[in-house]
Amino acid sequence: MKRKSTSSASPRKRQKSATNSEQEPLPLEFTTRVVIDKTKDKKKADEAEYEPLVGELDANLDKAFYTVKPVSWNNLKKYKRFSIMSETFQVGDCILVKAAAAVDESRLPDTLKERWVAKALECRAFDEQAVYIRLVWFQRPEDLPGGRTSWHGTNELIASNDTQIIDANTVDGKVEVHHWNEEDDSIDLKDGELFWRQSYDMTKKTSVYSALRGHCSCNQPSNPDELLIRCENKKCLRWLHEECLVDDLATTLLGGEPEVQATENGNANGTSKSKKKGRKSEAVSSKLYDRIRVVDPRSEKVDRLPSVFRITPSEKGRPPFTVKIDEKTSGDNTVYRFVSTDMAGYSAKKPWEQEIKCLCCKSVID
Repeated sequence: MKRKSTSSASPRKRQKSATNSEQEPLPLEFTTRVVIDKTKDKKKADEAEYEPLVGELDANLDKAFYTVKPVSWNNLKKYKRFSIMSETFQVGDCILVKAAAAVDESRLPDTLKERWVAKALECRAFDEQAVYIRLVWFQRPEDLPGGRTSWHGTNELIASNDTQIIDANTVDGKVEVHHWNEEDDSIDLKDGELFWRQSYDMTKKTSVYSALRGHCSCNQPSNPDELLIRCENKKCLRWLHEECLVDDLATTLLGGEPEVQATENGNANGTSKSKKKGRKSEAVSSKLYDRIRVVDPRSEKVDRLPSVFRITPSEKGRPPFTVKIDEKTSGDNTVYRFVSTDMAGYSAKKPWEQEIKCLCCKSVID
């Protein structure tokens, strides 16, 4: 089973998946092809069928039409449900599909190792032994051009309008995939849940990815596995990447005044309350520090990354020290501070702590 694509920047091809047992070849192998919007190419679209692929998906994805070859697909009987072993599935379920390990899966959760994720759109069959599922893929970052970036979360998928027809015997169970609307600051992701926030449009040759929300003075996306702290100055209200805050601190402590880019609504005076929004990431300019990863001895995995960093001076003879972003809650207020207990040679205070300032408006975050 191989993927077909009309895009020049297409996902990695999915090789034939393993089935539950050795079987005779099915009577036919169906292929799907996504074509462009009918308004742009009427001739192609008139030969195709249209379907909103997933109701809650990015509206741009629902402009796609698809074709199936051979056309005998349309003569097969349709079903609302299908069963694999003892598990029953319905059209509309998100499903796991067996996959060959063709990419580096080291950063994937166990659920996604040697498995792809899709949504079942249609079920047709010749008989009980020849059942086919037409689906739309949720892409793993590793399977797309460019691969995984610093802002992709461990459990993150990318919605697409990439359709395919598969043998039902390659289905490996149900799974829940949640839509994370980044514009709603009240939504927090639960630990371990699969989610998507970005889409990949197979009908385009450029700008195939939908835009992600930018944060902080760098205006880059966030990684939900890491921390975001919001400046509550009403003229700012920017979410700040913890790594950007630590990078700024390291640059200041080790010499040199960091450049601070003010936002359009920035305010250089006053104080600010803050809110925490689970988990961030971004590539920062100077690598004077490394995150200290704390591993759960029971699972040997990291889910939420701790806000603890080792700062290493480039100057010889100056020992490294650790800094963490500490939060203390008092009533309805949460106070954030940089804290260190091993700043020998840098501070006479033990423990050392310092207020955190917004990188955009310079307000104190407390």
